[in-house]
Parts: sequence; structure tokens; C-alpha cells
Amino acid sequence: MNPVTRRSVLAWAVAGSAAATAGLSGCSDQRAVVVTGQVDRVRAGAYRDMVISGVEQVRDLWGRDRVVLPIRLHLPRSAAQWSQATGHPVVERGYAGTTVRRPGQEPVVVIHPDAWDALTPQGRAAVVTHEITHLAMGSSGSAPWWLAEGLAEYTAHRASDADPARIAGSALPRLLADPPSGWPQAAASTSAWQGYASAWLACVFLAGEVGEQALLEAHTRTHAGSSWQDVCRASLGRPASQLHRQWITWLQSVDRQSA
Repeated sequence: MNPVTRRSVLAWAVAGSAAATAGLSGCSDQRAVVVTGQVDRVRAGAYRDMVISGVEQVRDLWGRDRVVLPIRLHLPRSAAQWSQATGHPVVERGYAGTTVRRPGQEPVVVIHPDAWDALTPQGRAAVVTHEITHLAMGSSGSAPWWLAEGLAEYTAHRASDADPARIAGSALPRLLADPPSGWPQAAASTSAWQGYASAWLACVFLAGEVGEQALLEAHTRTHAGSSWQDVCRASLGRPASQLHRQWITWLQSVDRQSA
């Protein structure tokens, strides 16, 4: 059976087997992070540190009990090993990481070997935090794609001082060139960041408009099966169509401020 995976995109920052373990501050579990893969110790240690930081970022937003330890991180050395670990094609452009869930096994975050050279340190950390957020969200539910992926990106960039236009990069003007009539959709792998950035921008707007906790609650309700339209009316206090119009207006404002 093919593993069920969630992918993390190469984001705005694109420009012998070993295991490493580390504890987290305030955590008594001495094997809170388990890193495996045929990569050098320097790279394994750097990713381990990113996991430690990412766990704290996710806990700060989602709650400490939402992150189950240990975090299992696998670092393939080659595209062939990536494919073997994830079930994805050997040649796959645009994705830096994924969370693999197999029946009867603990979920594993797998990082594409090209991510080290393709991303800045901040970009690598964002990918790791994005995937840890998916662990906090739990198994796939009924939440809209854009809400789940947008919240993972929102968590990953929440501590950044960069303004939204800088993080979104070219995705923002492309989005405004042809404003969507609905909420974001996944883009083709050749332009995957367009979809992820659009989803992230939607969540940045919503968090500012209704508050982070209300947005997390909206994810919980849609994950459990409620429709986005029902959640907007019952929990967010306005129709989804109104929020969408306000989102487009907000995007235009962000674009003007960055000019």
C-alpha cells in the first residue's frame, strides 16, 4: 500500500546510516527527536536543531499536547531513496518535504535531499516546521486543502519579521493578475508555490481578521466534517463569500504597500 503523504513546497527562500537524538527544553523524553538517513552528521545535526525549534513554534500556536514525541525525521541521500521512502516519483520538482503515514506505523517526516542546496537556512526550517504542523493536525480529515496547507505555512512563517509580500514573492502579483473566484487550490508541481503561497496568504488574512484561535477552531471543525461555509456562518460570524471578498481587498492592499 502506498503511504499517505502531505507535501511541503520549495518556498519563498529558494535561491553510512546515522541517527541523532536530542531532548527539548522542558521535555523529559531524551529521544524527542530521531533523525535517520545516510547523510553526514553536520546535516543531520542541523535538521535535528530545526526540528527542536519547529516543535516549539508549533506548540506555541497549537498547544503543547498537540505535538506527540518523538518526532521522526528521515533524510534520504538521493532522489531514489526519497522515492523509496515516500512513494513519490524519483524525478519530482518543487517539493522539499512530506509527512509519510503508513498503517500501523508512526508518521515520519521525510526531507528531499535537494532541499539542503535549494533552500536558505530559513527556508529549510520553514519546511520542517510546516511538516511538524501536519503532525499536530493529525491524520487527513475533511478540512479544505488550502486551510490545512495554509495553516502549516502560517505556523512555519509566524515568527518571521518579513512582510507577507516578501514571503509570497512572485506568487502575490500572479494571484492578483487573475483573482480567484474561490479559495485557493493546489497548483501543478511546476508552480506548486503559487498554490501554497495563496493558501498561506488566505490564512494570514483570516488570522488577522478573526483571530488565530478562531482560525484553528475553524480547521478543527472542518477537519471533523463541517463545511467551510457552515463554519464561517456559525463560528466566524460572516458568510464565506464575504470573507473571500475581504481577502481579495486585503491582498490588493498588501500589494500596494509593497510597491
